[in-house]
Amino acid sequence: MELTVAVSPEFEVTGEQVAHAWNRDEASTKVAVARVVPPADHYNASELLGHAVIVLGSLTAGVTANGIYDLLKRVLKGNAKGRQMYFKKIEKSDGTTITEMRLSDDGTADRG
Repeated sequence: MELTVAVSPEFEVTGEQVAHAWNRDEASTKVAVARVVPPADHYNASELLGHAVIVLGSLTAGVTANGIYDLLKRVLKGNAKGRQMYFKKIEKSDGTTITEMRLSDDGTADRG
């Protein structure tokens, strides 16, 4: 199983940086391996323009969405600029789902 993650430009991070941070974190690599995917290669989605897109592949069976979200928050924490992170699921017409990581505008708590 794979999970596509799009990291909002407001994090000011590239896909390579996110994948590298994920893959060097021992807890994260026990769950999945990250690789960079150019948005144009898989999705014709204007809403992903400027996003850092990675795919988490070889997901460990039984890992919950919250577990993956917590690992993503840990990997991206240094780029959050003191703001709260949240995720939004984008359902594509072909049935695929993209998890978009964003920063809150008002400092509210994480939501998902």
